[in-house]
Amino acid sequence: MEGLTTFIAEYWMYPFWLIVIVLFLNFISFGTWVSAIAANADVSIYDLIGLRLRRMPISTIVFPFIKASRVGIVDVNLNELEAHYLAGGSPEKVVLAMIFAFRAKIPLTFQQAFTVDLSGRDILEIVKACVYPRVIQAPAFSALTKDGIELKVKLNIAVRTSVERLIGAVGEDTLVAKISEAVADVIGGFDTYNKVMENPNAVSAAVYAKNLDRGTSLDVASIDIDKIEVGRNIGGAFKVNKAEIDKLVAKQQAEARYSIIANRVQAERMLAGESQRASDNTGVGNGQSVADGGSFYSPLSNNVSGGIQEILVAETPLTVKK
Repeated sequence: MEGLTTFIAEYWMYPFWLIVIVLFLNFISFGTWVSAIAANADVSIYDLIGLRLRRMPISTIVFPFIKASRVGIVDVNLNELEAHYLAGGSPEKVVLAMIFAFRAKIPLTFQQAFTVDLSGRDILEIVKACVYPRVIQAPAFSALTKDGIELKVKLNIAVRTSVERLIGAVGEDTLVAKISEAVADVIGGFDTYNKVMENPNAVSAAVYAKNLDRGTSLDVASIDIDKIEVGRNIGGAFKVNKAEIDKLVAKQQAEARYSIIANRVQAERMLAGESQRASDNTGVGNGQSVADGGSFYSPLSNNVSGGIQEILVAETPLTVKK
């Protein structure tokens, strides 16, 4: 026991410095530094100490940098990755997206990559979509041909993502709306719905030729009409409704004219009655007395009972549309 105590008293400094060295290597993440050296990445021990003192996650920042350096991407450095992490982005996804773009020969800068990542979109999936087209199934919409027949259309739109137009360009929803509007416009130029049903490729070809992907972040590879269904006869229904409205208007006009004529006949009858009473009081009719056998004549009282029929016949007949 005394010998152990004496040994510790004489050689205590060696375990102490060993512990200090181990703690220091752990503090600077010695394994990460060795990995950087093995990958020929420009990571110094001072960089690791600085990251640790700033309380940055070394593995989250250094390992993506090691991957980029190993592949040969020189557009990435530790300071930018650290700044991207502080801004709330994912250095790992950004570097993986840049590696994928580098191998696929897609022009993608670090500035574009971290801007897209900070916008909340998955930069890795976007870059993959630049290589592999994806199909967008547009919602069904209605179009109308010149003969008034409704056609219900569903579209399949194959698109690729354009890296050059990722920032500041409109997205998928706007492109689908523009294409749907163009399809409805092209269908509206056909005289009958039969021509659309016979040759739907003419519609998709005409829309594709418009280059509607300009100003968007997508490149349209193809536009295909998935389904066309015949809907309602909107033109015929409109004509029927218009005929009903015309019929009601004509009926109201006829009733108004009949009311005017009826009032006129009633006035004629009243005037005829007053004239008759005046003749009875004076006893004179047409220059002769009634007692002398003179006959009473008044243009107002002549055939009053049939006056309304005569006036109706005299009026221009009104044709009612059915």
